[in-house]
Amino acid sequence: MSSQSPRHPDKPGNNPGTPGSGSGNGLGGPGNSDGPGGPGNGPGLGSGNSGGPGGPGNGPGSGFGNGPGFGNGPGPASGNAPGASDHGDEIDLRKLAATLFRHKWALLLFLVLGTAGAWFYAQMQVPIFRGEGSMIIAEDRGRYSMAGSDLSTLLTTSFGIGQTSRVQNELEVIRSRNFIGEIADTLLARPRKPDGRIWPVLWYEYPEDSTIVDRATVVYRIRYNMAADLKDRESDVVQVIYHSPSPLEAQFVVNQILDQYYDFSTRQNRRQARSAITFLDREEEQLRRQLVQSEERLRDFMNREGLIQLDAQSTRLVNTMAELEAERKSVEVKRVAVNSALESYEAELEEIRPGLADQFAAGLSQRLNRFQFQLAEVETEKMLMVSRNPQLRENPQLEPSYNRLRDEAAEIRNEIRRITNELVQQDDRFLGFLDNQGGGITTRLADLRQELMKLRIEQQQLQAQADVLDERIAAEERFFARIPDNMVELARLQRNMKVNEQLYLTISMQSSELAVWEQTQMGSGRVVDYSILPWQPVSPRTKLLLLVGFVLGGMAGVGYVFIRQLTATQLNSVSRLKETGYPLMAVIPDTRAQVRKQYQGKEQVDVDGRAVSTNLVALLDPISPASESYRRLQSNLIYSQPDHPYRVICISSANKSEGKTTVMSNLAVTLAESGRRVVIVDCDFRRPQIHRGFGLESAPGVTDYLFGEQPLEQVIQGTVVDGVDVITAGKRTDNPSGLSRSRKLGELIDTLRGKYDYVLVDTAPYGIITDAAPLLAQVDGIILVARFNMTREADLDQTIENLQSIRANIIGTVMMAFDYRSAGDYKAASYYKHAYTSYNRYVDEKR
Repeated sequence: MSSQSPRHPDKPGNNPGTPGSGSGNGLGGPGNSDGPGGPGNGPGLGSGNSGGPGGPGNGPGSGFGNGPGFGNGPGPASGNAPGASDHGDEIDLRKLAATLFRHKWALLLFLVLGTAGAWFYAQMQVPIFRGEGSMIIAEDRGRYSMAGSDLSTLLTTSFGIGQTSRVQNELEVIRSRNFIGEIADTLLARPRKPDGRIWPVLWYEYPEDSTIVDRATVVYRIRYNMAADLKDRESDVVQVIYHSPSPLEAQFVVNQILDQYYDFSTRQNRRQARSAITFLDREEEQLRRQLVQSEERLRDFMNREGLIQLDAQSTRLVNTMAELEAERKSVEVKRVAVNSALESYEAELEEIRPGLADQFAAGLSQRLNRFQFQLAEVETEKMLMVSRNPQLRENPQLEPSYNRLRDEAAEIRNEIRRITNELVQQDDRFLGFLDNQGGGITTRLADLRQELMKLRIEQQQLQAQADVLDERIAAEERFFARIPDNMVELARLQRNMKVNEQLYLTISMQSSELAVWEQTQMGSGRVVDYSILPWQPVSPRTKLLLLVGFVLGGMAGVGYVFIRQLTATQLNSVSRLKETGYPLMAVIPDTRAQVRKQYQGKEQVDVDGRAVSTNLVALLDPISPASESYRRLQSNLIYSQPDHPYRVICISSANKSEGKTTVMSNLAVTLAESGRRVVIVDCDFRRPQIHRGFGLESAPGVTDYLFGEQPLEQVIQGTVVDGVDVITAGKRTDNPSGLSRSRKLGELIDTLRGKYDYVLVDTAPYGIITDAAPLLAQVDGIILVARFNMTREADLDQTIENLQSIRANIIGTVMMAFDYRSAGDYKAASYYKHAYTSYNRYVDEKR
């Protein structure tokens, strides 16, 4: 037999590669390591598994060990193999798997509970359906307008008219409360579905309370359950999704969003156009009044002075002034529009971050101003050249100087574009910094950046053009001083009339064009797919919930198993019993299932007219793994000390009902099988059990002998087993502790030692009753019984410590009622499972 080193101070240590030493009178025997056994202080035989040869001894004693052990006093000696490494921190996967398999039913229960809980949770949830549709929102990033562009281009640049916004901005429009509010108004106007039930989004609490909520709550719910985003970053396709407990509502809201957005964006575009038209109408009315007044003043003057027309020089001067004034007025109108748009965009920038508008304004280059002024001069010169020679509008090649001015203007424009691109690149780097610092504002800043840059360039160009026109108008005004007064007045009146007429025609034409353009403005979105009626809910995702419940149940089960394993206090492994430091003499399998099967659960069966306990398997079923385990216990007991055997053996335990009486009874049967004469003495005066096992009367017994009421020959009772006699406990006594300490009981044991080969003494569990302490000091050895999954480790350790304190000689331990299916030691479980299976197969083949 073998065991590991004990955990007690008077037992051998675990130092690798060194022989264990203890205080037992025994030879050193062969060990489990490379070193040879050493000599002991008394003749005897050391027990080991492998290693070097045992040395000679000089006195009686014994030693048990797994390594090169030596005994110098009572108790075993043991040691571990040399060079053993510590694997305590490693995870043994096979052990984990065995632990989980041992608790498979608990794991299965948790899995079932987790899955069932997930299923019930899924059934309790309101099914959610998803409506899904898509549309295309085209994106036009705009362009820069240069001086000389027509008014419609300027209005597009200034007011955003006719220019589709960025897709991201339109997505914000779709998500806005203003837009969602229109969807809510539609639902509130028609609160019932075609089937007559109220839309779920309108319920106060669906599906319990159908009270219709207010508009703000509906808007919040639609925004919360709606999602609008680009379907693909590389395209302009916007996907709109809406979740609802009603499939009809999910479809209706998505389709309503698609249709409503088209109408909404159309109204937004036309609303922008309407603001520009209002501005032009106001200017047109003012110019019309000025034109009428100028015509009336001219007519009155001509009637009063009798003048009909000007001379050629005055006519040319009037025409030039009219062209210049008309151009100056057109520039002023454009400046008003540009300044209005600039104020709007700068105010928005200030809301995002104060001072940001000034940073953009400061970025415009002085070089750009110079080129814009040059461009204004060239364009004015071209305009005057065309006013003097209208044919150049259709045939510019007639005048080489006009072509030269046109080429010069093109070069200046190219230079302005190049400088503008540099400014945009610098602006992009600045916005990159803002993206890192401000987070989330870059998208809107990119739009404002483009508009501000275009408007500021346009503003500077218009200012430069206005300055040039003012200079030319002032120069032309000086010529009027050389004309006679009546001719000057007539020229001025004609000039004013022509200027007002030119301006009125220009504004009127642009207003008419813009009114027509307004009616042609349509929505930005084009529907790609309307939502179909969803037929299957997207939530709850029952399969996923079942999987999650299964996984969580498994995790809870595993946690339960390991917590139970870590907090277990019962002895549930063979290796744990070996850690006590004493040889494990036998592992007795659990026979309860066998008893239930063979004897229908009866506690006793008739054998030769006596009611014998069904736990006496060595007698009732000698060919079984349990009987073989008792024979192994008998062999270890006999051959551990063949020259000086243990003849008076006490069997004890840490607590009651742990099987010490059963072990003693079966051990007696196996000893008798080997030809030994055995007597069992029941000294458990508190709870005597031996007589029930062999079907005997409890009296007369030990107490009757000790009180002198019966001679020894009368208290010894024969049993159904040849070679096994029993002395029962006898009649009840009020002082069981005193009987155990009596000198006459010791003399009885000595008398029986001379009559029998083996005297087996049954005592009360020493872990809870100390009655047998004097008796334990007289016996040759003690076998300590522990019951699998019942004996508490702390109780066992304390019992061993108590026995050591009285210097009791513990021969070894026995594991009782072992069940490999519940063992915490997977190696031992695997070994004993294979051993029991192999034994049964061997017996069956032999038969």
